[in-house]
Amino acid sequence: MISGLDDSIVTISHSGSAVAEQYRILCARVDRLSREHGYKTIALTSSVKGEGKTLTSVNLAFSMAKDLGKHVLLVEADFRNTSLTRLINRPKSKGFLDLLSNGTGIESARQLYLNDRLGIVTAGKVTPEALKLFASERTKEIIQEARKDYDYVFFDLPPILATADANIIAEWIDGVILVVRAGETPRDIVRKALAGSTKVIGVVLNDVKTYSSYYYYYNTK
Repeated sequence: MISGLDDSIVTISHSGSAVAEQYRILCARVDRLSREHGYKTIALTSSVKGEGKTLTSVNLAFSMAKDLGKHVLLVEADFRNTSLTRLINRPKSKGFLDLLSNGTGIESARQLYLNDRLGIVTAGKVTPEALKLFASERTKEIIQEARKDYDYVFFDLPPILATADANIIAEWIDGVILVVRAGETPRDIVRKALAGSTKVIGVVLNDVKTYSSYYYYYNTK
């Protein structure tokens, strides 16, 4: 166990559960797809709020580091809803926005877990200049820096239909995974979200009410 983590990070808190197993399956599928196509920098988003993208992001990151032994960086890039900061319960004075504004390296803001195999960078201090900073060349530089040091770099982005953030970063990353809550998100909304990005490499169907599966993944390639 890792102190301070929210219980919903089941890949750590309930690693023997059926839900944790589904995250491990998701992890293996993402890893296989990524090795086939050379994906290293991947953003997770949703069509609308409340579909579980942050929970999927953090469990995927922990599973990649814990179960596959990968070196992973998870970056909180949803500045309007800093759920990742709450889930890990370790707010830090410096975060992603600080890296964008002051030019310091990733190591100055990351929080390390699992024998340093997983680094998490929370949003940091959110200011009115957040979107402008995110759209700057500094974001591209950080992504390029992270590619050299990590096997995977995951970004937790805002919902793709709610903001322009996901489209801003799309040109600098390898792919996007769309998280959809089963039975709640209208199909036309999902279609709009898929049409809104040319880099969607897969979809996670979240909270599937079946006996054996809580998460289902399929790729679009």
